[in-house]
Amino acid sequence: MHVVSNTSPLYYLCGIGILEILPQLYTSISIPSAVHSELTHPSSPVSAKLAVLPTWLEVKETKNSHYDFGLDLGESAAIALATEIASDQLLIDENKGREVARRLGINISGTLGVILAAANLKLIDGLAALDQLPSLGFYASDKLLAQVREDIKALG
Repeated sequence: MHVVSNTSPLYYLCGIGILEILPQLYTSISIPSAVHSELTHPSSPVSAKLAVLPTWLEVKETKNSHYDFGLDLGESAAIALATEIASDQLLIDENKGREVARRLGINISGTLGVILAAANLKLIDGLAALDQLPSLGFYASDKLLAQVREDIKALG
């Protein structure tokens, strides 16, 4: 499965120390250059960890630089790239970006979906990963977090 990622899932997964699970879940992972810039900007808390990108993370340019979805640059570029290369899935957390992607027929997942998939394959302790997210400023509704927690517990 080929995925394109926006900044936030990579930020959170890197922040909790499980970024390396991605190539175990997906055949290839691409990001647009705008996302690369956001991740490696000196103000990014994960810039030092991502100063040298993992070899499995491919930076691709979008063909159309005039996309405008009314979103942040990284979100818009990730959606554009996912559309241009017909990725199987887009990793994105922000609600507005997810709505735009859905309207365009793009399959989506996000940080919680990655954690759930990795926990399902026994690659990580999913509950421990969930517990670390708030310290990074991650927000999801209490209802969604409770559901993901129950789904992870049900995996045994």
